[in-house]
Amino acid sequence: CPGHCPTCFRYENATLGIILAAIIGAMALATGGKSIRISNMKMVVVEGATMGVGAIGQMFVLLTGGIDLSVAGMAFGTSALGSAMMTTQLWQNILVKNSILGYTEAASIWVGVPAMLAMGVGLGLISGLFVSRIGIPPFIATLGMWQIAHGIGFLFTGGFTVARMVDPLRFFGQQSPGLIWRMF
Repeated sequence: CPGHCPTCFRYENATLGIILAAIIGAMALATGGKSIRISNMKMVVVEGATMGVGAIGQMFVLLTGGIDLSVAGMAFGTSALGSAMMTTQLWQNILVKNSILGYTEAASIWVGVPAMLAMGVGLGLISGLFVSRIGIPPFIATLGMWQIAHGIGFLFTGGFTVARMVDPLRFFGQQSPGLIWRMF
C-alpha cells in the first residue's frame, strides 16, 4: 500500500489472532464467563460439524474454479427423503409390509441411506451435465438444482419437521464429537 509502512501487515495472522482473542475475551466478560465454558465450546463444535463437512465439499468446488449453490437444498432434500423412508411419522413414507406381524413399518437404513446417496448423486450428476455438456453457467444450474432439491424435500416432509430418529442412526446423532471431550 503506498504511503503505509511496509511491515504493517507483516504479522497479519498474529494480528488476526489477537483480534479473535479480544472478541472471545469481550464475549466472556459480557456473558459472565458462560461463553468460554467447556459445555458451550462442545456445543459450538457439535452444531458446526454439519456446516464444516459442507464447507469442505464446497472448498473443493471453489478450488477448481466453480461454484455450487445447491449444497443446502441437496442436504435438505436427501435428508427429507431418508426421513420419509426410515420413519413412520410422515404420511408420504415408503412402507414395507411385514408378513409376520401384519402391519406396515418404515424401510430400514439399508434402504433409506442408499436412496439418499442415489438422490444426491443423481441430482449432482444432472447439475454437472447441465454445466459441462449443455453449457449452462454453474451459478444458474446449481441455483436451479437447489430449488429442485428443496422442492423434493418439501414433497417428502409436507413442510413439517421430522422429530424422530431411527435407532440405528442414533449413534451419528449423539452429541459427542469424540474422545477429546471425555477428558473434561
